Amino acid sequence: RPFFKSDSDYSDWLDEQAERNPDMLFLEPRELFDKTCLGVVEKININQVLCYSVREILIMLQSDMDMDSDEALEHYEYNILGSVSANSPIFLNN
Repeated sequence: RPFFKSDSDYSDWLDEQAERNPDMLFLEPRELFDKTCLGVVEKININQVLCYSVREILIMLQSDMDMDSDEALEHYEYNILGSVSANSPIFLNN
């Protein structure tokens, strides 16, 4: 993820990126998921979308949402990866 002095600076930067694509979808609640976002990806003829780290999402689900590793993976696959639209984020397996 880009270097910022604070998480709020990074969230502000993400907000600025979303202004370029008002339909860009964020994972909610942002207070938890923004720290798992790696940045914004773009490709010619495709809207900019957010890119999240699968590893960081799974860690966050376990630490901040009190899930065990199996629950975190199931939540990710069903509730996050399973919700897809043209402006949905992409996910980097890292």
